[in-house]
Amino acid sequence: MIKTSELIEDTLVQILKGEPKEKVPGSWRSSSPLIQGLSVFMVSLKCNISLRVKGLAELCLLVSSETSMDKKHLDELLSYFQNPQFVLLALMNRCAQSMVSELVLLLPLLFRLRQPGADATKVGPSVEEDNWSGLERVYYRQFRENIQSHPDKRKKMLGLIQAHLKKAEEMPLLLVSWLSLVAFEDLPELSDMTGIPAEHLIQSLLYRLRRCVESRDNERAESTQKILTHLLLKVDKEKERMIESGNIKLVFSSCISVLTNTCAITQLVQSYHAAVLSYQLVLKLADMMDVKLKKESSEDEFETSNKKLLEALQSVQQRVIEWRDALLHKPLLKHESKTLSYPKEIEMWDSLLKVECSLEEVSSSWRLTLKKDLKKRISKASEEEKVLVCCLEIAAIRKSDEVVQTSFDELCQSAIKEICQRKQEGGLMQSLYSKTKDPPVVVLSAVVVESAARFRDDSVVQLLDPQSAMNYLLSQSDWKSIHVDDAARQVFDNCVTSLHHLVESLLQGDVALGNLETCLKYRDQFKRLHQQYKKQMKSESVPVNADVVLDQREKDLESFKQRKKKMDTLIKMIAKVAESLTVPEMLTLEKQHSADLHTVSLNTLVLVQTFDSEEKLGNTGPTQVLWYKVGMNVLKMSNEMHKLQHSNLILPHWVREAASLASARQPCTSPVPVTLTQIYEIIWQPLITEFSQLGVSMANASITFEELNEVLMESGDQGDGKRMKKELSLMSEILCESASFKPQENWVERRLTQIQEYRQLHEAAAAASAMLKIAEQMKLSGKFAEIETLSQLEEDTFKQRPLGSLTADLFQAKLQLSAVTKHHTACLEEFLASQTLVSWVRENLTNMSDVKVYVDLASISAGENDTEIDQVACFHDAVMGYAPLLYSLSPEAGFKEFLKCAHQVWDTQNRDDKLPDKLRESTRLLNWLKALKETHGSVEQSSLTLASSINADGVYHIGWCDENTEKRCLQNMIRVTIRGTEEKSYKLEDLLELQNKLMLMSSKGEHGREQVNRFTEMFVALIFWYQFYCGFSGSAMVDQWYLIFFNLMFSAFPQLITGTLDKDVSAETLQQLPQLYVNGQNSEEYKPYMFWMNMIDAFYQSLVCFFIPYFAYADSDVDLFTWGTPITSLALFTILVHLGIETKTWVSTCFP
Repeated sequence: MIKTSELIEDTLVQILKGEPKEKVPGSWRSSSPLIQGLSVFMVSLKCNISLRVKGLAELCLLVSSETSMDKKHLDELLSYFQNPQFVLLALMNRCAQSMVSELVLLLPLLFRLRQPGADATKVGPSVEEDNWSGLERVYYRQFRENIQSHPDKRKKMLGLIQAHLKKAEEMPLLLVSWLSLVAFEDLPELSDMTGIPAEHLIQSLLYRLRRCVESRDNERAESTQKILTHLLLKVDKEKERMIESGNIKLVFSSCISVLTNTCAITQLVQSYHAAVLSYQLVLKLADMMDVKLKKESSEDEFETSNKKLLEALQSVQQRVIEWRDALLHKPLLKHESKTLSYPKEIEMWDSLLKVECSLEEVSSSWRLTLKKDLKKRISKASEEEKVLVCCLEIAAIRKSDEVVQTSFDELCQSAIKEICQRKQEGGLMQSLYSKTKDPPVVVLSAVVVESAARFRDDSVVQLLDPQSAMNYLLSQSDWKSIHVDDAARQVFDNCVTSLHHLVESLLQGDVALGNLETCLKYRDQFKRLHQQYKKQMKSESVPVNADVVLDQREKDLESFKQRKKKMDTLIKMIAKVAESLTVPEMLTLEKQHSADLHTVSLNTLVLVQTFDSEEKLGNTGPTQVLWYKVGMNVLKMSNEMHKLQHSNLILPHWVREAASLASARQPCTSPVPVTLTQIYEIIWQPLITEFSQLGVSMANASITFEELNEVLMESGDQGDGKRMKKELSLMSEILCESASFKPQENWVERRLTQIQEYRQLHEAAAAASAMLKIAEQMKLSGKFAEIETLSQLEEDTFKQRPLGSLTADLFQAKLQLSAVTKHHTACLEEFLASQTLVSWVRENLTNMSDVKVYVDLASISAGENDTEIDQVACFHDAVMGYAPLLYSLSPEAGFKEFLKCAHQVWDTQNRDDKLPDKLRESTRLLNWLKALKETHGSVEQSSLTLASSINADGVYHIGWCDENTEKRCLQNMIRVTIRGTEEKSYKLEDLLELQNKLMLMSSKGEHGREQVNRFTEMFVALIFWYQFYCGFSGSAMVDQWYLIFFNLMFSAFPQLITGTLDKDVSAETLQQLPQLYVNGQNSEEYKPYMFWMNMIDAFYQSLVCFFIPYFAYADSDVDLFTWGTPITSLALFTILVHLGIETKTWVSTCFP
C-alpha cells in the first residue's frame, strides 16, 4: 500500500527537477526557480510532508541558482510572498535540523532578503554571535554541533563553500556566516580556503569556547589547540594589517576571553598546549597594541595606555597561574611509585616559560614568577623525591628551558647536601638504584662528593658506614660500570686504595686500633666489601675469609681491652688512697693508660699473629699484651681488684690499711712513697686472705651473729639482700680460684636465705622488745610468752653463736610478728619514748569525749593564731592515732589484745606516716598543753556551776520596768536573778554566752548534760513565746516590695546563714558520733511519701488561707490591700508554725 504523502513527496521532488516537463503547467515553467522552490516548500509545510534530505538539497540548489537571485526574480518573489524572508528562514531551519550540507548555499539569498544588523562583522567579547554572523533566528549552532559527527557532510559543505567563494567577494558577511556554520575542527581548513581575517577567526573561536564552557564540554582541548596553532601563524602573517585596523583593542579583549574559556575547558595536564597557546595569542596581540600605541599616541597618552595594557596582562598572567595551580593539585611525585603525578608537567612548565613577548617588563616578570612557583612546587617534595625526580626525568629536564633546568638542579644539589648532613645518603642510593640502573652522572657524582665531605679524612668509616654512598657503590655495583665525573672519580679511587690497605693491615696485624674498631662495628659491611674486593681484584690474591680475620683481630683487641680495664681499676684503687700513699710507677702507667690509641697499630698493643696463604695463623695460644709493662704480682693484684672493685667489704678496709701503713712509716700527713709490689705484699695480699677467710666462714655458716652484724653494716645492704648477694657471689668467685678450699654448690643462695631469716628475726626482736617495754610501762598483767623468746637476740651470749645455730622456736616466735615492719616498730618505740605525754593524757583525758571537748576548747582559745591551731591539730592527730593503745587496752591485756590495738595504730600510720613525728612534737609541747588544760578546766567548771545555780535558784524577769532608763530592746527586756547569800543578775547577752559554752560541754558527763538541757529548754521556750507575743502583731505589706522581702527572708537568707555558720566535722568525730550522719545514710530524714504529704499539706493550707478571708469579705466593700492582709498574715503564720515544729534546737540565730 502506497501512502499519499510519499506520492506527493515524489511529485514535489520531480517538480523541483523539472521532470516531466509535459506534466508541468506552462505558467509554472515560466515562473522563476526561486518562486518554484519556495512554493514547493510551502506546499510541503501545508501538507505536513517532509521532503527529506535529498528533497531539501534539491530545493536549496534550485533557490540558490544564479538566475534566481537577480533583481527581477527577487521583485517577482515579493509579489508572490508577503514576507519571503520568513519562508526562507523556515527552509533554512528545516535544513539545519536535517543536517543538509546545501544550507550554506541559502545564505546569499538570506542576506539579499534581509538586511544584517548593526553589529554584523563587528568583533569584541560583547558582540553576540547572532548579530556578528547575521544569522538571527537560524539554528546554526544546532546544525554545526550535529554535523560534527558526519565527516562526509562536512566535506561536502566545505566543497560547496569553495565553489561559491566568488559570492563572498560581493558579500563579506558571507564569510563570517560560513564560520558559524562549519564544525569546530573545520575552522582551520575554512580559514585557509577563504582567507578570512584572523580577528573573525578569533571571534568565532570565542563563541565556540563559550558554548563548550556552558555545556561543560571538556573534550575540545585538542581541536582548540589546532585552531590556536593555526591562528598564531595567521596572526603573524596579518600583523601589519591588524595593527592598521581600528579594532585591535577589541580583538585583544576577545583574545583574553578566548584564554579564559580555554583555561576553563582544559582540565587535564596533558591538554595544557591549548591554554599555553591561548596565552601566547594574548601576548602577540599585546605586542601589536604596544606597536600601535607607540605610533599613534603622544608620550603622556602612551604611558597611560601602556600602564593599562600592563595591568591587563598582569591580570591575564594571574588567570593562567590560577589555571595551572588548579591543574597541579596533586604532589609532584606519587607517594608509592615515586613517579610524576602528571607525566607532562615538566613539558607544561617549559611551554609556559617559552611563550614569547616583545614587552621586556612582561616577559621578565613572567619568567621570575614561574621560576619562583616552580621552585616552590619542587620544594614541597621531600629531599629524596627531589633527587629522584631529577634522575627519572633527566631527559625532559635537559630539553626544557634554562629556568626549569636551573631550578631542578639547584634544589637537587641542596637536597643531596641535606640528605648527606642527615647521614641518610645510603638510603638515597638504594632508592636511586631501585628506580634506575644507571643514575645520571651529575646526580651520582654529587651524592658521592657530598657524602665524602661528611667523612672528611676518615676513609675507613667512609668505606664501612652503611649510610655512606661509597659503601653502597663498592658493595652493590660492578666497579667498572660506575660513571661519575672527575671529582667523584678521585673519591672512588681513594676509597678503593683505602680498602686495599685495610685488608692488608688486617691480615698482617698492623691495623690501626680505630680502624679495627670500625671494622668490628660494621662487620657485615666489611664482609660485603671484602667479597666484592676479591671479585674485582682477580689478579691479586686475597685468600683469607673475612670472618676468620675479624674473629682473630677481635680476640686480640678484646685481650687488650680486658687488660686496660684491669689497669683502669688499679689506677682508680690507687687514687682512692692517694692521701696516704704515693706510687711513682703510676705516672708511667697512667700516661700509657690515658694515651690516644686511635691511630696506634694493633701489633704495638699486643703480640699479633699473622695469616699465611693457607688461612692459618703462625702461632696459637693466648694473646700477649705488650702495651702495659708490669710485674706478675701487680697483674694478679689488678685482676683481683677488677673483680672486687665494687665490694663494700673490700674498699673500706683498703683505704684503712693504706692509712695504717702510711701512719706506721711516716707520722706526718704527706703521702708515703711505696711501690706497687710493696702495696701488693703489705696491703692487698693480707686483705684478700682476710676476705677469703670471711668467705670460708660464710660458706660453712660458722660466722657468728656478732660478726654477721658487722658484715651487714659494712656491706650497706638495705634489707632486700641484693647487696649481700653481690658480696657472697664475689666471695664464691674468690674461693673457686683458691685451691685450698672448695665450697659446696649453690651455697650462696642457701646462706643468703639464712641471713635474710636472721635479719627478719632481728627486726622481730626489736618489735618484741618495744612491745614488752610498753606492757611493762602500762603495767599490763596479761601473758606475752609468744614473743619473750625473741628477747634472747639482744643477749651477748647469743651474739657469739654461729649462723647455723638458729632454732625453730625463734622462727615460730618470728611468725607471730611477721607482719610487723621497721616503720611499725619505730611507731611503738616513739610511743614508748613519749611516756610523759601518754601518762598525762591517760590521767587527765580519760576517754575520747574528754579529748574532743579539750580539742574544741583549745581551738577556741587558739583563735586565729596559726601556730597554736597547728599545735592543737598535731595533738589531736597524735592522740586519735594512738587512741587504741591509750584507751582500748585493759590492765589484763596480753599479747593478742596488745597486737590487735597496735594494728589499729599501724593502720592509722599507713594513712598518716607523720604520726610518730606528731606524737614526738606533742610531747615537746606537753607544758603548753597542761597550761591550756588548766585554763579551760576553770572555765568549764565555772560555766557548769553557773548553769546549776540558774536552774536551782534563778528567777527570770521578762518585761520592762519603769526604773529602766535604757533603750527598749530584746536584750534589755530579759534578765535572770540568782538569790542566795549574794544576789546576782545576768542580762540576755550573758545568757547567750553561757549557752554557747554549755553547748560545747553538753557531752561532758551525765550531770553536766542534765543541767545544760534544762537551761536550754526553759530559755528557748521563753524566747519563743516572747517572739510570738511581740513579733507578729503589726500590719503587713502586700505590694511588690512585700513579696521581694518575703522571698528573701524565706528563700535566700536561711541558706546564706546556714552556709556561713556551717562547720566541717573531722573524720575522728564522725567515727565517734555516727548519729550525726546515720539518719542521712538510711534516708530517714526525707522520703518520697514525705514529699507527697508535704504537697497535700501545702494544698490544704492554701485553701484555708485563701477562702476563709474570701468568704469573710464577700459582701464588704474593702479594697484589695485590706483583703490581702489577712491572707498574707495567715500564710506567714502557717509558715512560721511549720518552721517552729521542724526546728530541733533554738539558738540566738533563730530570732532577729
